[in-house]
Parts: sequence; C-alpha cells; structure tokens
Amino acid sequence: ALFNGVDIALISPFVKNIFSRVGGYLKGDFDIVGSFSEPIINGTASLFDAACKINYLNTYYKINPQDSNEENLAPYLRFDKNRIDLNNIVLVDTLGNKALANGVITHDYLKDFIFDIDLALDNFLAMDMPEDVSSTFYATAVADGNVEINGPLDDISITIDAETMQGTTIDIVLTGTNTINDNFIVFVQKDVQKDTTQIIIPEIDKGKK
Repeated sequence: ALFNGVDIALISPFVKNIFSRVGGYLKGDFDIVGSFSEPIINGTASLFDAACKINYLNTYYKINPQDSNEENLAPYLRFDKNRIDLNNIVLVDTLGNKALANGVITHDYLKDFIFDIDLALDNFLAMDMPEDVSSTFYATAVADGNVEINGPLDDISITIDAETMQGTTIDIVLTGTNTINDNFIVFVQKDVQKDTTQIIIPEIDKGKK
C-alpha cells in the first residue's frame, strides 16, 4: 500500500475523545498481511503539515511543519508488528515554540494501544485552559523540560520534570476544599506540631512596692 498525501483527517472519528481539528497528510509505503482480525502492518511513513488539538489541554499543535526540519532530524513513523516507533516527531505550539517526541506505541493488532513516549519541551505551551465558571482551575502553562507518557489510554501516566517559564499562570478556584474534584489538585493535610512557649510570671513580694 503506497500512501502519497493521504488526508489524516480520516482518523478523526476514532480519536475524537482525545483529539480534534485533526489535519495533514501521510506519506508512506506499507506491507499489510494477515487477517482482518489480526492485521500486521510493516513500513515507514512521514507526516506533513499535520496538526491536531488536544482536547483536555486545549492546545493546538502543528506536527512536522515544513520549516521544522532545519536540523535534519528526519522525523518518521515506523510500523512493525504490533508496534509503532516515533522518531523525532516535531510539535510546534501556537507561540512558535517546539517539542520533540520520541517513543513507542505498542498494540494488539490495532487494539489496546499502550504508549511509551518521551517529550522534550523547549519553552513549550503545554496547557491553555481558559477561565470557566464551572472549572476548578484554569491555566496557561509554558514549560521547559521533559515529559514521559506511559500506559494505555484508559490509564495514562504522565511524569513531568519541567520548569515553568514566563507566561505561566495557574488560577485555582477556592470556595472550600469540598469544591475541588480534580485529579490534578490534591489537598494534603500534614500534622504540624505547634510550638508552645511557657511564660512564667514570678511571684511579687507583697512587702515591696
């Protein structure tokens, strides 16, 4: 199967819970063998002028834009049996800053996808959640560092080792601890022993003024 500029918007119905505004083009050469229940896809592909919005983070990224490969990073996707390798996939945020994605996505014949992806952020817009009266928090997060994404879609683990950069603002709506119902915000009660100071007032000799 030879793909030469196939519109990746075709996958939108399958990822609509996670991604929206999916667009761009796929070029690649694949060997497809096996059965409908257990298809095996082998080959290499590249994304061109692709983009998508991550719904929860409200962030829109271009993927491998034409001007992003000045460092000859040769971004590509490699498909082997039950795995997809990501090599130097360039993400560009709406501020023009970049992140580099590498890693592996494993699957069971195109089912039960498991992610193992590393992101290197360079002053990157990682979250852009506008103020909403029904939200427990709203934020714009610009970060410099590394992000690891691991696990299946229904139990994703995200490990962040990053520094917040200029332009980051996070506002938490606090009307009481019982109003916070978000996995990202956890209140921790620590037992703090209070310091006590004993004040001793000496007795006054009544015979003296």
